[in-house]
Amino acid sequence: MYRIMLVEDDRELGETIKSLLTLKGYDVTLIGSVKEYNKHTEVYDMYLLDVKLPDGDGFQICEKIRHNLDAPIIFITSCDDEESIVKGLDIGGDDYVTKPFHNAVLLSRISANLRRSGMNDGDVYKRENLQYILINTSCTGLVMNLSFRTMNGICLRYLLKIREEL
Repeated sequence: MYRIMLVEDDRELGETIKSLLTLKGYDVTLIGSVKEYNKHTEVYDMYLLDVKLPDGDGFQICEKIRHNLDAPIIFITSCDDEESIVKGLDIGGDDYVTKPFHNAVLLSRISANLRRSGMNDGDVYKRENLQYILINTSCTGLVMNLSFRTMNGICLRYLLKIREEL
């Protein structure tokens, strides 16, 4: 299950998007401000950001995410002017969806960005009596359950694949 952080200050809209994504099998954390974002230490598979927030903007959050992670970032915002769109993409956003939007379009863009990020859902690697199951950047084995950041999960997936080929 992919973990998504949704930063949206309109609580009603945020809950609607969260419900939609939860129905599609995503694990969604909803927050409404830059201050709330700064309190989170967990790493997510994807970030959905509103631009206009009560104590800053989604651009600030995007820059912080890009400083440490390469997870997909989609802006979901009513800011549809050319300057905002270009800024969002130039500072590291992977996609930009303007409100109002069609649910099916948002879901397709989320799916496409996760697919392009190289995260495959449910890779399984077997070696003798040990089985590694990578589900979104998590690895579980006989007696281990480790959580990896996105790049670590991708690297581990690659190393396990190479080992299988040897």
